[in-house]
Amino acid sequence: MIKKIIITLFFLFTLFVFNNQYQAKAEDEENTTSTSTPPAPILIISSTDNDFGNTIYNSEDKNKLFGCFNFWASSSEDVLLKDITLLVRDSFSSNFINPEVEKNIYNIKLIDSERKEIQSSQIIDLENLQKNIIFNNINTIVPKLENKKLCVYADISKNIVDEVASKIDIISDNTKAIGLDYEKQVIITGSSDGQYIKLQTKIEKPDLIVTGIRVSQGITQNNLVAGKKTFITVFYKNIGTGNMDENFPKKISFNPKSAFEFSNDDKPSSVSGAFESSPGIISPGEEFMEIYEGIFSNPGNMQININIDSENTINESDNLNNFYSEGGIRIDSELDYPDFTIEDIIIEPKRPKARELVKIDVVYKNLGSDFARDLNEYLTSVYFGHIEGYFIFEDNMPMTTNRPIPSEQNPWLSGETYIQTYYGHFNRPRQVTLEAKIDLPNKVMELSEENNEFSKIVEIINQNSGSLSEKLKGKIILRVERKGEAYYINPRDKSIHSLGRPEEAFSIMREQGIGIANQNLEQISIGIGGLEGIDTDEDGLPDAFEDVIGTDKTKKDTDGDGYSDKTEIEQGYNPRANNGAKKITNSNFTSKQLGKIFLQVENNGEAWYVNPDDEKRYFLGRPSDAFKVMRNLGLGINEINFESL
Repeated sequence: MIKKIIITLFFLFTLFVFNNQYQAKAEDEENTTSTSTPPAPILIISSTDNDFGNTIYNSEDKNKLFGCFNFWASSSEDVLLKDITLLVRDSFSSNFINPEVEKNIYNIKLIDSERKEIQSSQIIDLENLQKNIIFNNINTIVPKLENKKLCVYADISKNIVDEVASKIDIISDNTKAIGLDYEKQVIITGSSDGQYIKLQTKIEKPDLIVTGIRVSQGITQNNLVAGKKTFITVFYKNIGTGNMDENFPKKISFNPKSAFEFSNDDKPSSVSGAFESSPGIISPGEEFMEIYEGIFSNPGNMQININIDSENTINESDNLNNFYSEGGIRIDSELDYPDFTIEDIIIEPKRPKARELVKIDVVYKNLGSDFARDLNEYLTSVYFGHIEGYFIFEDNMPMTTNRPIPSEQNPWLSGETYIQTYYGHFNRPRQVTLEAKIDLPNKVMELSEENNEFSKIVEIINQNSGSLSEKLKGKIILRVERKGEAYYINPRDKSIHSLGRPEEAFSIMREQGIGIANQNLEQISIGIGGLEGIDTDEDGLPDAFEDVIGTDKTKKDTDGDGYSDKTEIEQGYNPRANNGAKKITNSNFTSKQLGKIFLQVENNGEAWYVNPDDEKRYFLGRPSDAFKVMRNLGLGINEINFESL
């Protein structure tokens, strides 16, 4: 208090002396010329009443306050403060000497009273313990007959292991300013000494920041309106290394100032402990949430400001990251509504062939007002028959979009289309219904809820474009107009091979075979038609066949799960496992292997043929078995078509 009185008296005395001095000078000059200009402006510097007597900062602290200075423009014109030179003084403690400390503080910042950074400087003269910090062209205006407060912050060195002390002064002689009316150099006067602050070794400290603000009036509402109950959620996080009490000082404010009327003064109506490991404590890395209730009084663009610990009463590791502001919050006078619809499902080519790569565009459109929320909450869904295996998505061609997914940052504007593009193929000729849906849970208030679904029927045709050999590759053909001779068309090079007698057919099929690992082979469903031989367990699978596939030929149900081996094979399940992960077939992999002959190289070289018509593999077994499979699966062809091959 005494210090404040002394500073005030000093101001009054200085003003009196300078004003009288310049008034006398002005009267003399008025007698000699009528065109004389006013005297040079005066800028008085004084230290604010900061008491750092018990203040201790620690090694590695950031943005710690080292003092504030008042700049008083006593003239009749505004003053432009251009350059300031600070003097940093480091002093060893009387109890400790640590010659290893080269500099106690660095990264000096000038901050105004609203905690806005004016300038930062890391240039320090390390020749001795006195360091000059020069701030050039700061260009800060000090209004006439008003006070401008500037504060000095700095980071603490990580090298401090003993107690030391530092302070920051202003060198008045090197501080420059000019008057804005007549651009005269300003006379600088006053006291500009700081106070020594103790610096000690590092300790664990909290560091609280605001990570975000969310404003809402209900999950189904598209826009914010004046006069309606509003929830403002503030998210905090402790990014420091020490614990933090959840009852910390903070201030929430608005631009315009009277924009928001709190329901509970300015106290939060709800505090979340869901993120906390200990009640009442915010541990390092933990988040904390407060909800404020009230109403926005009038429409317009709003800004919300959160200021944590504006008086620096919390012992944090960083004192300049406590202010958070979020603007551009639009408050309307009335509700508006988007209107989602599916405009079309476009498939290219328009008449796709089986197993041909297709592109499917699902075209969504917003027919209503702009939508500025996250679309992920209001799911879109598509169905192309993929659950039944009619459609196979391409693994290496993921879904793409024509624009970012609608969100607060990327609003879905009125009249704008949002297109999702998919790639894949249909596995065989058939009719398929393509469907798309949006916001089926009705989580968005729309102009219409009746246009959120769309469907289109597409006809998948045969592979009838191109040569006949392309259509028939991988198949077994029978010359039905002659003696039914069988031929195999290799899918790799479309070469045609006569199967002849059983021994000849068996030999050719093995010659055309490709080695395959058991893991890959098991992704293809097994065909069991036409199997013959001794069947000990009478499960419909011959013993020789069960030896090949690894099931127990003495048990109908090898894995004991209640389903016979034959039933599980027919449905694409593994008859040897009952661990819940039994579905082993892969239609996408299978569609790429049609017509091929595989040799089971990890076993005894057993041969399998993948039939293109039903996408199943058939065991070729003995020569007689192979010949029978070939003839049973063969496709009849007339002589005209055969001759064209």
